[in-house]
Formats: sequence, C-alpha cells, structure tokens
Amino acid sequence: MQLHRLRLAAIGPFAGEHEIDFAALAAGGLFLLEGPTGAGKSTLIDAIVYALYGNVAGATASKDRIRSGFAATGTESYVDLVFETGAGLFRVRRSPEWYRPKKRGEGFTKVQAAASLWRLTSPDDLDGGEHLSGRLDEVGAEIEQAIGLSRLQFVQTIVLPQGEFATFLKAKPEDRRMVLQRVFGTESYERVQEELASARKHAVAQIEGAQRQVEDSLTGLCAVLGPFEDESVNEQLLAAARGQLAEGPGLDALAAEQVSLAEGAATAARARVDAATAQVTTARALADRLRARRQAVERLTTLHATRAELLSGADDQAQRVTRLAAARRAAAVAGALTGVTGAETAVAAATQSVTDLDVPADLQALDRAGLVTARDEAQRAAGGLAEAITLAAAHAEREQELGTQRTAVGQLEVTLGGVQAELAARPAVREALTARLQAARPLAEKAGVAEVELERATQRLTAARSVAAIQVELVEAQSEVTRCAEDATKRVEEESRLRKARIAGIAGELAKGLADGEPCPVCGAIEHPHPAVIGDEHVDEEQVAAAEEDRRDADAALVAARAALAQVESRIAAARAEAGDLDVEAAEAAHAKALAALETAKAAVTERDTVQTELDAAEAHDKQLTERQAELTRDIAAARAAITALEKQIAADAARLETARGEFETVEARREHLGSRCAHAESLLEAIDRLAEAKSQLARRTEELAGALTEHDFPDADAARAASLPASETDALERAIEEHRDGLARVTDALAAPELAEALREVDGPEVDSAALDPATLDPTSIDTDALDETLAAAAADLAQHETALREVTDESAVHTRRATEGARCLGELTELLGSTAAAREAAAPVIRMAELAQGAGPDNPRRLTLATYVLLRRFEEVVDVANERLAVMSDGRYALERSEARESGGGLRQGLALRVRDNTIDSDRDPHTLSGGETFYVSLCLALALAQVVTAEAGGVDLGTLFVDEGFGTLDPHVLEAVLSQLGSLHAEGRTVGIISH
Repeated sequence: MQLHRLRLAAIGPFAGEHEIDFAALAAGGLFLLEGPTGAGKSTLIDAIVYALYGNVAGATASKDRIRSGFAATGTESYVDLVFETGAGLFRVRRSPEWYRPKKRGEGFTKVQAAASLWRLTSPDDLDGGEHLSGRLDEVGAEIEQAIGLSRLQFVQTIVLPQGEFATFLKAKPEDRRMVLQRVFGTESYERVQEELASARKHAVAQIEGAQRQVEDSLTGLCAVLGPFEDESVNEQLLAAARGQLAEGPGLDALAAEQVSLAEGAATAARARVDAATAQVTTARALADRLRARRQAVERLTTLHATRAELLSGADDQAQRVTRLAAARRAAAVAGALTGVTGAETAVAAATQSVTDLDVPADLQALDRAGLVTARDEAQRAAGGLAEAITLAAAHAEREQELGTQRTAVGQLEVTLGGVQAELAARPAVREALTARLQAARPLAEKAGVAEVELERATQRLTAARSVAAIQVELVEAQSEVTRCAEDATKRVEEESRLRKARIAGIAGELAKGLADGEPCPVCGAIEHPHPAVIGDEHVDEEQVAAAEEDRRDADAALVAARAALAQVESRIAAARAEAGDLDVEAAEAAHAKALAALETAKAAVTERDTVQTELDAAEAHDKQLTERQAELTRDIAAARAAITALEKQIAADAARLETARGEFETVEARREHLGSRCAHAESLLEAIDRLAEAKSQLARRTEELAGALTEHDFPDADAARAASLPASETDALERAIEEHRDGLARVTDALAAPELAEALREVDGPEVDSAALDPATLDPTSIDTDALDETLAAAAADLAQHETALREVTDESAVHTRRATEGARCLGELTELLGSTAAAREAAAPVIRMAELAQGAGPDNPRRLTLATYVLLRRFEEVVDVANERLAVMSDGRYALERSEARESGGGLRQGLALRVRDNTIDSDRDPHTLSGGETFYVSLCLALALAQVVTAEAGGVDLGTLFVDEGFGTLDPHVLEAVLSQLGSLHAEGRTVGIISH
C-alpha cells in the first residue's frame, strides 16, 4: 500500500486547510514528522486512519477529537486521502459529525458524518475517476476489501500509533493468527479446509444414507414375505445387510431364495382357486333354474286371479262407456249455452249502469242528440278560459314576490345597522393586538438558542443514562471472562490428564500390533514373551483429540469474551465523555432546565405568530366591513324601486280576472264546473251505446243455441245441461275404461308368453315340451310348491357352501400373490441399492482421507496441524527469520526471536504462533513482556519490517509498502538509535517508505 496525498481541514489542532504530498516524501524512503507536543503529529496518523476506517488510530482514543476546536463555526471538517493498493488507485473523503449555524434564525443544525470513495486512473486527476459509493457502510467495506486489513490489523502492521507499537509483539497467538491470516491472504486455505470438511460430511452422509436405504429396503422385504417359518431368517438377512456374515451366500442371494419360495406358494394357491370356481359355477346354474320355476308358479297364480277379477266387472265397463258418450255430446253444446248466459248477463249490467249514473237532471232528460250538443258547448267554454287561468297563476306569484321583497328590504336594513355598529368598535381591537405582539417578540427570538441547548442536554442525559446500562453489561462481561478463563483452565487440565494417561498406556497399544517373528518397533526383538495389555482405563487417540477440540473451543470462547469486555469498556468510556462527566441526576436537572427554557420560548413564538395572524386578519376584516356597508346601501335602494313597479302590475291583473270568473269565486272554479258538465254528458252517451250493443248480442247467441241442440239430439237446454260432466269426471271415466281394457289384454298376453311355459317345466323330472303346456288353462293348484321349495332350499345351501370355500381360497391366493409380487419388487430395489451403496463407499474414500488430513486428524497427520495453521507456521517462521536478520544488527547480536509451540503467558491455544526472545548474553529464553521500553521498541520494529518484507515477496499477500512509527525513538541510546536508523534507511532500496513521528 502506498499513500500519495493527504489533504485536511478543521482537524485536530489544524484549523485551516493543509496538504501533505507523501509521494514527494517517499522519494527518500525515510521521512520525519517533527514538532512540539500538541502540534498535531499524531493527529496526522489519526487523519489517515480516520479517512480509511472512520475512526482514529488509538484503541482508547475517541473519534470526537477529529473535529478541530479551533475551526470557525461554519467551516466543515474533512480528510481527503489518495492511496494505492494492489486493487487500484483510490481517493476517499470523510467528514465527521458537526454543527453548523442555521440558515434562518439563530441556533445550530447537526450535519451528519459523510464519506465518498472514487477509483482514480491517475493521482493527478483528482476530479475524475469512477465514484464508487457515498454511503458510510459501503465506503468502509470497499476500503477494507481493497487494503485487505481491518482497522485493528492496519494499526499493527502499517500505522503503529503512540502507545500501541508493541501490540503485535505482545499479542496472543490467536490475535497474531488473525493478523497473519489477513496480511498473507491465507483465507483461501481456511476455505479449502471448510470445503473439504463439507465434502467429507456430505460423503459420510451419503454412505450412511445409502446403508439406511438398504436396511429400510430389507425391512420392507421382510415385512412383505414374513413371518418366516424359520425364525432365524430375519437375523440372517439383517446380518448380511450389515456385512456381519463371515461366509455363506450374500444378502442378494438370501433375499432371492425367500422371494422364490413366495412365488411357488402363490402358484399353488391359484390352482386351488380354479377348482373351487368350477364347483361354484355348477351349483349356481342348478339353483338359478329352480328359482326361475318357483317364480313362474307364483306368476301363473297371480295372472289367473287378475283375469278373474277383470271379467267380473264387464257390466260396470258397459255403463261407463254409455255415460262417457252422452257427456261428449253435451260438451259440444256447452259453448252455445255459455254464450247465451253471458249475453243475458251483459244486457242486465248495461241497463243497470244507465240507471246508476249520477248526472244533472237537465242532462238526464235529453235524448242522444241533445247530449252531444250539451257536451260540445261545455268544451268550447272551458277552452276559452286558458289565458285567464295563466294570468291567475302569475297574479298569485306576483303577490307572493311582493311580500318577499318587503321582508328582504327589512332584513337588509337590520344588517346595515349591525355593520355600522361593528365598524365603530374596530379601533380598540387593533390596539389590543398590537400590545400583545410587542410583548411576545423578545422571548420568541431566543427559541433557536434554546433548541441547541436542549439538544446538547438531551445528548448528555442519554449518555449519562447509558453509562448505568453499560455498567451492567460490564459486570456481565467481566463475569463471562472469569467463567471462560476457569473453563479454559479446566479443559487444559483435562487434556493434559488424558495425554498423560494415553502415554502411560501406549505400551498396550504397541503390543496389540506385535506378531510372532516380527521385530518390535521399540526394542527390535522378534520374541515377545510378556506383551503389555491395554487396561480398562486406557485413553485412546479419539478421546485425546476430543479433549483437544474442547480445549480449543474453550480458548476461543475466552478470546471472544475478552474482546467483548474490551468493547464494553470502550463504550462506557465514550459514554462518560459524551455525558460531560455528569451523573444522571445532574444531567436530568440540566435537561429539565433546558426543556423549560425551550417551552417558554416556543410558547412566545406561538403567541407572536398567533397575534400577528390575528392582526392581519383584523385589518382585512375592517376592509370587508367598509365594503359591506356600501354594498348594503345600494341593495336597499334598488329593492325599494322594484317593490313600487310590482304593486302597479298586481292592480292591473286583478281587474282582468274579475271579468273572467263571472258568477264563480275564481276562474279555476268556473273551468272545473264546465269540465264536469262535459264529462257527465260523455258518460251518459257511452252507457246508452253499451246497452244497445248488449241487446243485439243476446239475440245472436239465442239463435246459435237452438241450432246446436237440434244437431246433437237434445230436446232442450236443460237436457244438455243434465248430460254435461266436469272435465275431471270425464277424464276419470276415460281412464277407468282404458285401464280395464289394458289389464285384460296384459293378462292374456302374459299367459300366452312362451318363456312362462318354459319356466314351468320340471327341473329334475322328465323333460316336457313347453309347447304342450298352456298357462291359460293350467290350474296353478295342480303344482306341488312345497316339494319345489325344499328342492330350491337344498340347492341354495349347496351353492353357499361352495361360495364360502371359493372366498377362502381366493383370499389365501391374494395373500400369496401379493407377497410374491411385492417381494420381487423389493428384491429389485434392494439389489439396486446394494450396487449404489458400494459405489458410494468407493467414491467417498479419497474425499474422507483428504478432509481428515486438512483438518489435522487421521493417521497421516501425526502433528494434528490443520492446513491453514501449517501455512501460517511456515510464513511466520519466514517473518521471524527476516526479523532476526535486522534484530542482530540493532541489538548487536544479543537478541533473537524464536517461534514457540508452548503457550504464552495468559494461556491460550498451542498454535505454534507463540514468541520467545532468545537472550544470547545469558543463554536463556525470555517472555516478550519482560523487555524494556527501548528493547520492546526495536524488537517490535524488526517484526513490523520483517512482516512487510515477507508479505511483499509473497504473491497474493497484502502490499505493505508504507510504515508509520509513532513512538519509541526517544527510548534508544545513540548507538542503538544509529543502528535502527541504518536499518530503516536500507528500506528504500526495497521499495519501502517509513514515516517517523518524533517526540
């Protein structure tokens, strides 16, 4: 990674805008940042880290220090960094959260933190390039992916901030593993391990699934074919399926033998079904013939009885035929009789209607011609009153309109008086509103400041309350660390105990593999008179591996718990700083005071705005009242002129209506009288015409009736009425006659049917020609029905016995057939599954071996190293070797770093990533924590330089082309300082750049 340019403004002690050209500084390979305490040297490191990760370099420092306290209130704070990695050339711009003055009014507005990221084509073209994102989360993710390091790893490898320089040297092996994994890009090996483990799990699952399918298929086969006569068959089949039979036929042969036995049983059962079916067919034929003769005898008896009954009713049938003929002649005359009766009724009704009419006496005395004349005169007189009727309606409307207009003028005069009174009172209202407005303005102007103060008080109160909540989390996190530490200790002790126990019993394991004549792997002897025996308490390799896995899990849980505790401690420190060191009670009091001030100011703003609105409305209302007064005055004058004109029109209309109504009270009353007279004359004319038509119709109907009586042989109308019958009775007679005829014909046809004679033949006696039998003359009582019933019962019983036997053998055959069919299907399925299971085992063997090797398990990996751990060990050894080359120069050969398999102080996993310091002056190993400040500095520096050198030489690793060192040089004596600077100066030839911050 290379830095090209840094530009910042309003950051830390830098109030203005400043720019650093790192490309120019890197030309010499080594540059120095020098200045007095507080000048901003470490701020530049924080600015770089903030631009990349949105936070400062130090783990305990707050990012609130980014915003400069010297910046003007309206100046934005920002950091703009151009950097280059193996992923490309990038430009990032970040600005922290800050408060700017409001654009309107007083107070401040919060401006949220922002970030933008560009991909550039040239470090000189800063305004071009591709804009990648403007969201905080997306920018952070893109940068971390481009660099290949998290913020924590970045400040351990590239930027070494003040107070944290020796973090990598003194880190726990697990933390050191995380850094090495990221900088060397060995995540791919982890993924290979995971993929192999997943493939192994999948392969084992396939084998187990295939075996379960074989056993399930075998269970289904046994369920279909069983229960077996030989109870040991089930056990033999299951043992063969699990590969437990040392010799003898295989599972497929054993299963095929049982299926063959089931098929033979099914064939024998089908033969028994065929024999029983033939017996049932013979018995059923005999029973059917006997049953048909018995039914024929019953049929013959019924037909003879029915024929006798029909012949006895012959006289009644003749009477019904005669009565029906007379009724049909009367029906032909019925229409003429009905016509005469209707005509007589119509004449009587027309006569009564003329008598019942209520008409004036003068009209009643007139003949038809006089009635026509009277009607026409009344119509003409009524038509001449149409114009007068229209005038009368208009006259009434005008009188109503006159009253309405007089009322409206009165209302307008009252409204005008009210408007004039309200205008007189308006000056006092305006004066009161003006006084309220002047009183509210001073308090309203303080609202903006009160809002900012309340927002700050709210933030402090929230932070103070969160301190108490986080305090609970802190106690829980501390308890969790204690618990995890105790658990990790127990797991370590358990693993140690099991390893010691296994070592103590290893002789038994070795003796188990001895063979006579073969040399012992320990002593080489070919005779083994007293081999060791494995005891009951012996610990095997799997138990040790399980304990090791438990110990690793416990160590990982402890690392996670410590990280969680550090996060909680960081959060509680940040919350206390944001609360301004106020407790909850003090923060609540300050918040209540700020809230009361804001509410007072807001009430004043509301009062000011309300009064101003009311004052504006009052002025508008005064204008409306003045305009309303003038409008009302005009409307009253116009209304009075309209009333005078309307009064004159009403007087002229009244004179014309007086002439038109004559002796009646109104014109409408006269028109109604004329209309009534016309209607009476018309009604009387219509009644006279209806009576004449009814009399003419009666004469025609009487003549038609006389002709009909003569035609149908009736002496008079009364005789025709006596012979007439209702339609229902006529229909009943027709049905009775037809039923008697049809019944007699059906009985005759049934007795003559040849199938009846055929059914009456003897079943078991001598054959009789059915043509010689005449059912019409045969006496049913001559047949012995009791003997026939006994013979039929015996045949039915015999048939039932044979049918029962057929059902039994059919059910038995179905069971055997189903067993044979299902057994053959299950056998085919089992054979196919056995083949697929063998193929699955063969395909899975290489996958399982490779997965166990990569996971540090199995006999091929005696050191129990995973693939990723092995790669990191090799890389870490390279880093230690390169670091020792520089350390030999800086320490004059006194110190050397050594990789250790042991645990470092504080416990942890034995990952081979622990460090020890070899002190050659005393020929002893030392813990890195025992080094002095200066020794810690240059040993850590050697590690950082070596890490960068090895990573740069490693294809696929993170490019560590730049290093910033922010402490330690003041702890070195001149001799060591010269050696350190000499090593740093040599980095330029390797393409490295080192920035030193001098304190």
